[in-house]
Amino acid sequence: MAVERGQIGRVCTPYGGARVALRWGAGRLGKTISLVLDALRRLGGEAGLDELAAATGRRARDLKRRQLSTLIERNLVVEKREGLYMLHPDFGWQLEFERALFSDEKDAEERDRQRYKEQSERFQEIWDRERSRAGSLGRTPR
Repeated sequence: MAVERGQIGRVCTPYGGARVALRWGAGRLGKTISLVLDALRRLGGEAGLDELAAATGRRARDLKRRQLSTLIERNLVVEKREGLYMLHPDFGWQLEFERALFSDEKDAEERDRQRYKEQSERFQEIWDRERSRAGSLGRTPR
């Protein structure tokens, strides 16, 4: 399957399921690394530097210096030989390990879920209260 330049962020990844959604911020992997991981997965789990650069819309030297060096350091990507990269054989486990131990992504995700649940419940309470008030006045809520 041909991948057009810079299109990885806009398509689903058939290799290995859902997209890798990483948060950005100090000590976290970030969105650009998420883009590189998605590209690598979309390209079959193994790709050359030029192929990755074309798929992500990034310059090869920047990709190698910034994102790929971080991914290799954190044991998520393996450099098979000069210029050829592949996902770690235990990629899923390694990613969860990274997210759980070296960043607060899991905690932040849980906080966001809890905050969303609380906001949703508050909205529902207000909605029900207004609906019952409007019903008692013989009107329907907007």
